[in-house]
Amino acid sequence: MNPDAALVLSIDAMGGDHAPDSILDGLSLIAKSNLNIRFIVHGDEAKVLPLLEKDPVLKAMTDLRHTDKSVAMDAKPSQAARGGKGSS
Repeated sequence: MNPDAALVLSIDAMGGDHAPDSILDGLSLIAKSNLNIRFIVHGDEAKVLPLLEKDPVLKAMTDLRHTDKSVAMDAKPSQAARGGKGSS
């Protein structure tokens, strides 16, 4: 692997407790310690973009992909696969 190539991580910003704030806080920590990384962040643009605007370093490293819905935490994997189109 080329050591100069950026690592790209695809992240669900809407999953987990206190999302998307806690997710982006974690990404910000990673971004500040590793400039050779890029993020594809999936989530509700109305909630994620204002958080990215507060962190120019993270925003520059992030490609935001808007999703209209999220998969419920209690959804079975088969339900998520069948009905999760357009979700984070």
